[in-house]
Amino acid sequence: MTSSHSINPLTVLPPELVLRVLEYTPISDLASLLATSRAWYHFIDNEHTDTIYSSPSKTSQPRQISQLPTKARANALCARAASFSKLFDGVSSWKQLCERQQMIKKAWARPRPLTRQSVLQVKNSAVWRFKTDFKRRLIISTSHDGGLHVSDMDTGHLLWELPSSLLTSEDDSVEPHAHLEYDDGTAAFNKGDVIELWRADVGNTARGEFRRVTTLDPGCQIRGFQLSYNTLCAVSADGLGFVYDLSQAPPSVTRLEIEKGAIGHLDQNEDMVVFSMGWQGYHAYDKKTGVCLGRLEPWRCTEKYHAVESPTLHDTFGRLEVFAIYQCMTRPLYPPMAPREHRLSPVRVNTGPAYETDTYDDLWGAGMLDRGSDMFVGYSGSGCIFICQNIRTALESGAENLASHGQLLESKRRGSSLSLGGWLAVKNHRVMFEAGETMFIIALDGDNRVIVTDGDQSKPTSFATRTSCAGEPQPVSYMELCDDAFMATYTTLGLRKGDRDGARGFPTKVIRMISIVPPYVVDDSATSNSALIPPSHSLPHVGDTEDILTTAMLAFEDVDREEDRDEGHMRCVDSGGRNGGGE
Repeated sequence: MTSSHSINPLTVLPPELVLRVLEYTPISDLASLLATSRAWYHFIDNEHTDTIYSSPSKTSQPRQISQLPTKARANALCARAASFSKLFDGVSSWKQLCERQQMIKKAWARPRPLTRQSVLQVKNSAVWRFKTDFKRRLIISTSHDGGLHVSDMDTGHLLWELPSSLLTSEDDSVEPHAHLEYDDGTAAFNKGDVIELWRADVGNTARGEFRRVTTLDPGCQIRGFQLSYNTLCAVSADGLGFVYDLSQAPPSVTRLEIEKGAIGHLDQNEDMVVFSMGWQGYHAYDKKTGVCLGRLEPWRCTEKYHAVESPTLHDTFGRLEVFAIYQCMTRPLYPPMAPREHRLSPVRVNTGPAYETDTYDDLWGAGMLDRGSDMFVGYSGSGCIFICQNIRTALESGAENLASHGQLLESKRRGSSLSLGGWLAVKNHRVMFEAGETMFIIALDGDNRVIVTDGDQSKPTSFATRTSCAGEPQPVSYMELCDDAFMATYTTLGLRKGDRDGARGFPTKVIRMISIVPPYVVDDSATSNSALIPPSHSLPHVGDTEDILTTAMLAFEDVDREEDRDEGHMRCVDSGGRNGGGE
């Protein structure tokens, strides 16, 4: 009888081979090895920490960053982090970076994540578009009533603004429903068919202040524009596209000849721009040469799924949610407050279409290229999501072979009441979109494919949430996915700024930020019970909380009746492609 004994790989295998194996070892197994012996702990956490934790199997790394040297990769990952809760501030090692990413991953995976919320009401105007700058901690927005506003991401304080063209004829005014684009300190918005570029950090400007640096005049009617990669792409309905290189002064322009019928939605990555062509799907072009790279025709996809929201979603909102929004309006944006588990409701994803209708006649609108991969996502007016796992491969294969590269996901609710397909957000293997009065956040697998709900709790969860909590819901006019949160315009009851009586509530659109960071990460003051009840001096001067809510709701009902007689203040705006980029 021979005795068996375990062999320690550290003593019999060369370190290079052990490291190679550990590159593919799951995080959970790595944690077990750390607890096995001092030798393993020393090998993993002392001798080879950065080598092990910098592996793409441990730390999520976008395609553009994964090819950089180890130290440059770490700096680039932290620099491009989009964390509302400042989760990556102070990260000094690959292990810390891995731990923070795992923390977020587990939070998103919960069936009902514990969320906190912040609400930004920008003056007394309904928000139209907004953009975030996590490096400078700024929120830049335009409104239904005109003007551009720059707010502090932490306090919510207004730092700087440009006036509305309804109030002044000055040259620096901003029109109502101005489309807004933003890229690392550069803001772009339209004034008619001319695009103005403003930059932060110019000269002696204060924090949040912008200076106009140039204007772009394509010389035709512009249906949309998009700014990223230091490049602004614009499109007209008359068969013209424009690519402005902002790294040059003045910006150089490349003109593209495209098919007529572009409806205003477009997006770009490093080398291509994709235009939405409505019923014709999406057309892609090389930004430098102007060569057409191919077409994406979503109706060719045969692999279909549909999302079903929880029936309890709409039961969790009402008068109390209005009051919760009221509370958040009186507090700084960070840290977020009011922990709740009801804000996100699980969504079931099943195989097969939601309707027996063909998608051939669908009007395809918003389209977005994922910044961390080669995925492309499109959205139709009927509420159908087109997911192309790799746009480069799909374009090379030809439109007729798209079925092998794409999937269709339908919602039980019809699409956005905005024409041309509504809005999208794509990040970290998730897709966010609006359908009806519901906003969906659909989780994808590591290959950016739809995950079917089968009871496996190890798989990422998909969610739904409401787009309003008071009054007639308005279309979501912008949304954004972050690493540890999501943000969107939200229809609710606003606090009339400067009204000390608190009796004048009014329907408006605010920016709602939902954070999913675990409770031990944020400030203790935001997790305590006292944070759920704001101090009396921060609320309107009314007797108690019930009186506050009752007064607000009565005021809202009065205003709502006024709105029925006068549609000018808060109408459902169908932009019709008028104001730009992803219109």
